[in-house]
Amino acid sequence: MPPRHSCDYLECGKSFGSKSALKMHTRTHTRERSFACDFDECGFTCSGSGHLVTHKRTHTGERPFACDFDECGFTCSMSGNLKVHKRTHTGEKPFACDFDECGFTCSGSGSLVTHKRTHTGEKPFACDFDECGFTCSGSGSLVTHKRTHTGERPFACDFDECGFTCSTSGHLVTHKRTHTGERPFACDFDGCEYTCSQSAHLVTHKRTHTGERPFACDFDECGFTCSTSYSLKVHKRTHTGEKPFACDFDGCEYTCSESGNLVLHKRTHTGERPFACDFDECGFTCSQSTHLVSHKRTHTGERPFACDFDGCDHTCSRPEHLKVHKRTHTGERPFACDFDGCEYTCSGSGDLVKHKHTHTGAKPHKCTECEYATIQSSHLLSHIRTQHIGHFNQIMKKKETRVFDYLTTRGFCFEREVTISYNCFDTNKSSSRIDAVFEFPGRDLRVLLEIDETQHDGYGIACDVRRMNDTALAIRLAGTDANILWVRFNPDAYSIDGDRVRTPWADRVATLVDILNTFQPSKPMEIMYMYYNTVEGVPAICGDVEYARDIVDCVSCIF
Repeated sequence: MPPRHSCDYLECGKSFGSKSALKMHTRTHTRERSFACDFDECGFTCSGSGHLVTHKRTHTGERPFACDFDECGFTCSMSGNLKVHKRTHTGEKPFACDFDECGFTCSGSGSLVTHKRTHTGEKPFACDFDECGFTCSGSGSLVTHKRTHTGERPFACDFDECGFTCSTSGHLVTHKRTHTGERPFACDFDGCEYTCSQSAHLVTHKRTHTGERPFACDFDECGFTCSTSYSLKVHKRTHTGEKPFACDFDGCEYTCSESGNLVLHKRTHTGERPFACDFDECGFTCSQSTHLVSHKRTHTGERPFACDFDGCDHTCSRPEHLKVHKRTHTGERPFACDFDGCEYTCSGSGDLVKHKHTHTGAKPHKCTECEYATIQSSHLLSHIRTQHIGHFNQIMKKKETRVFDYLTTRGFCFEREVTISYNCFDTNKSSSRIDAVFEFPGRDLRVLLEIDETQHDGYGIACDVRRMNDTALAIRLAGTDANILWVRFNPDAYSIDGDRVRTPWADRVATLVDILNTFQPSKPMEIMYMYYNTVEGVPAICGDVEYARDIVDCVSCIF
């Protein structure tokens, strides 16, 4: 065996098979860099002639080493890089971490060195820009970081008319998938078809299956955890009050803690509504993808969020609505007024906003016909009804028409503006007009649908109850034996146990569709109040002394 040539520097036990190899190694101790690049304005120096040859290829673009695997066009400037690349084909990972219980393996020795620093905490590479304390474990990370100072974006997309540039080759690879549609990362959980264009997105997605929430807030007494580091960063701003994103439209002082919220906010200035419904003949557009998802449920009737309290069948199309609904069970009132001496609390943030107007004197709801302004939209509607009856009727007609147009798109057949004559019996009225009548012979059911704007506030309760009784009697005397269901549908604001509730129009009409499709009668006449004020689960109107006691048992409600 030929003699080995050992390094005589203290604590360096390396040995080499030749004097030239030892000589080159010794320069790592002496820092001698005797080989210099002769390209203009390039100050590169190194300790070995081989390194200089490789470096010069960064100027010439020469890539003499090519992968010989079928259909692989990879080329590079160093034989070592080619060797590592080929392992992406063979799957070979000969370098293994020797830290206890760490199963990390990789295809390159450099990757192993960098990985071990995750155990040791070593970060030998430091940014030399003034007042920047950034350090990292890999030289490549430092190169990328410095571009945040220089603004350099050397990687450019080569798709036609795409001006995208970025600071790392990895970001360019990911970006190009927006053109190709490639989604190479797939979830391997049973029955899950999720795919994505970035491995990091797949890692985050899998946490929706495992429930893993590895990121925890370290503020005192805060138990918040989440599945992404970004979510944690945004959450911490709820403690610090930091709102680093500001609107740059003239005169707008809006700031927020998340860049995505700023994008959405700016659409209130531009009017941009980039998300469009693709159901036939539906022209709905909106500014947020989540709104589009909720809207589409008005077509599909999907209500995936269900209350899990015993005996409660409430379902809805949006999780935030379920959250508010559950407070009707728990009594929770998490929103509190912060004006001095005011103890007001409520279950919905919208109610708190309205309440605060009583302190500030703000009157955001303004009449377009005169100078009247008020705190609540319902008060404005009452004003328009009493002071501008023509304009009021126009508004009401729009709401009514909107409901019936929707029911038509859902395939329902019905008669509009039906007059029921009272000629067959003695009453002080000659007839009644119903907004719409539906016939369901297969269920022995006739539905009388009334669109009760503002819950028909101002109509006499006793007269309204008598009208329903008289109309049902007239239908029976006309020879119809079908059971009758009155549906009193309120498209406006309402309250549950005194708290205002915001149930979107989409949720309301989806529930109405479900009732029309599935209701099974159990009495000759039944009355269903939809989105009327309720107290302890009963329509508030039924508690009025003018409401006939003999038909209360026929009443149900949806809220």
